[in-house]
Amino acid sequence: MTGLILLAYGVAILTSLLVVPLVPTIFGSAYAAASDVLLIQVWCGVFLVYAQTSGAWLMAERKAKQNLYRNVSGLCINFSANWILIPRYGATGAAAGTLLSFACAYFLYDMIAPSMRPMARIKVRAMFLLGIFEKLRGPRPV
Repeated sequence: MTGLILLAYGVAILTSLLVVPLVPTIFGSAYAAASDVLLIQVWCGVFLVYAQTSGAWLMAERKAKQNLYRNVSGLCINFSANWILIPRYGATGAAAGTLLSFACAYFLYDMIAPSMRPMARIKVRAMFLLGIFEKLRGPRPV
């Protein structure tokens, strides 16, 4: 999972750095506001990696109900966030609501649900790239 998270971080960081100057250059100044939406939406990729990898783990562990519960929780959060944010912020609010719902459903849910805590530990290690740092440090003395 750490490798996929690293890839998602790379795409998100690169896009975040380039989106503001590139969108108006490529599409014209009329689309400059789309930069804000893309800037938020690209970070959903990190949580999509969590969703895909932990979803496969849930299916392998025969925990389909947990998968359903976290997806429904994400749906409810997204609906609520969009209800609040879209009238005030438009498409940027929709992107923020989606990011919030992904973070809650595919990261926070695992922290809260006791049966998901083993996966939460794996996700935290991946989020902070701890596996990579351990490999760089080398083996621990026994």
